Amino acid sequence: MSKPAGHYPQRKMTLKQTKFCEEFLKNGWNAGAAARAAGYSSGSDYTNKGRIMELSNNPRIVQYLEGRVKKMTDELQLPLDYIMRKLKWVIDHCIDESKDIQKELLAPGLSAIREVNTIQGNYAAEKRINITVDGDKHLEHVKRLMERAIEDNKKEY
Repeated sequence: MSKPAGHYPQRKMTLKQTKFCEEFLKNGWNAGAAARAAGYSSGSDYTNKGRIMELSNNPRIVQYLEGRVKKMTDELQLPLDYIMRKLKWVIDHCIDESKDIQKELLAPGLSAIREVNTIQGNYAAEKRINITVDGDKHLEHVKRLMERAIEDNKKEY
């Protein structure tokens, strides 16, 4: 009995392919480093790039990686109440109103507040600065203030 056209028996991944997948996940999705760590030869650049593309497009490898990523994501999901309690802890310890605010703790505290607001659906409005200048003598000063405000805004986000 013949098999339908395009039907191939499902083969399992080799140990080397599995090693490639695990290394790929471990090293930050770097396919080249994963291929080397899995033991694939380090020949010419052309050979390496071809092998990496072949590995990256292999349906069994793609399916395996998708399954592993889903499993890792499912395992890492934290309950919302846990996240909110931890963010509240960060806020309480970084921005303690009974003490002088420590400059180095201000940024993490504000980031935690921003994250809580985002989780609750309250997004920060776009920041805008309106300035009216009564003459040219203050123009240079205003320009420096605007540049500083823009830089500060970039650092915040």
